[in-house]
Amino acid sequence: MLAHKLFIILVDAVPGASEVVSVQTISQFLSFMKQDVNMLIEEIIIATVLLQRFILKQAEKDVHVLGAKNIGMILIIS
Repeated sequence: MLAHKLFIILVDAVPGASEVVSVQTISQFLSFMKQDVNMLIEEIIIATVLLQRFILKQAEKDVHVLGAKNIGMILIIS
């Protein structure tokens, strides 16, 4: 469910995101973060909300930092 939510956020905000990332790859990334980095579900939810806010602020300022080339980095940072 979180992977799907992140996918929708990214596809809505980043042109060409669906060509670079999928729900399955996001799910695998989140599983890795939970198992190997001991990231909590709550932390993933908070990161998702922060990503949404970042995208909203970016749109308000008409600045477009996110792109298909840096989408993986955005997932790691968020």
